[in-house]
Amino acid sequence: MKLGKKTYIIGGIVVFLGVILVSAGFIAGCGPHMFCDGDFSEHILSRMDSRVENLELSDSQQEKYEEIRLKVKANLDKGKEERKKLFSELQNEINKENPDINGLTVLVKTKFKDGPTHLTDNLDLFAEFYNILDEDQKDILIKRLRKKMNRFSMIMCED
Repeated sequence: MKLGKKTYIIGGIVVFLGVILVSAGFIAGCGPHMFCDGDFSEHILSRMDSRVENLELSDSQQEKYEEIRLKVKANLDKGKEERKKLFSELQNEINKENPDINGLTVLVKTKFKDGPTHLTDNLDLFAEFYNILDEDQKDILIKRLRKKMNRFSMIMCED
């Protein structure tokens, strides 16, 4: 693989990671209802489907995409259950007469240590998806990622 292509792939992965982090931050700001209802998972999956639809996958690619999609759904469902449990624990502690704020911060820190694992799992799924694409589809995806990266960098680099 040429150095240029490696750079684009790495750039795409960086963009994907950035989008995940920004999305997670946005969702966290929306409160626990956004994390806990089933609509969030379906929203993510429908967005994925609409973007994949534009790539016009072959039948064999579509089968592989469906397998990847099921893995993403399982990750989202697992995360949903973990977030429900965390918010329940946080709510129970906060509602106490004398909540243990130090204990809460330790709890949240402990739970968020797993964040990188969840991200790397999803990045692996993204790479798995990317590898099923033909060269034209990869070009389409890379162009889309570059556009998002440019938009993201404009936002992040404003004074």
